[in-house]
Amino acid sequence: MKPLFFLSAIVLFLSYCTGESHKANTGHNHFSAGEATEATPAAHTDPGTALTLNNGQKWKLDEPTRKNVGEIIAIVDKAAAQQAPDYHQVATDLQASTDKLIGECRMSGPDHDALHVWLQDYIPALKELHSTNKSIQKNAFATVHTEVEQFGKFFE
Repeated sequence: MKPLFFLSAIVLFLSYCTGESHKANTGHNHFSAGEATEATPAAHTDPGTALTLNNGQKWKLDEPTRKNVGEIIAIVDKAAAQQAPDYHQVATDLQASTDKLIGECRMSGPDHDALHVWLQDYIPALKELHSTNKSIQKNAFATVHTEVEQFGKFFE
């Protein structure tokens, strides 16, 4: 049931962020792969895009996004400090914070697109963290941890 919920949340998020009403209501501007520039990554339109700085500068976050990502970072840091984290609980907590991040997404433009580039690696790892296989969970958490550590290098 949880994988179905997770998949539904991702589909809703992506359809919301790409829908015409979302663009009109929040000022979201999404670029096709052909329109992306060095300062505006292709984001979720090009799944193989690597996150880079914005012409040597970190991407800017709005306050709700900064707060929600801060919650994700706190959960990951707490779990990383534990000898044997409860990956099921970590996945549940991260899912709730990620759903909140997605639900409160109001960013637009290149900074928003850069956030999507970061999410394209984080979200699949979070999905795997919901596994019941401990080995898969451990590897997924390692990826989530790496993504969270990288976040601060690209966003302020």
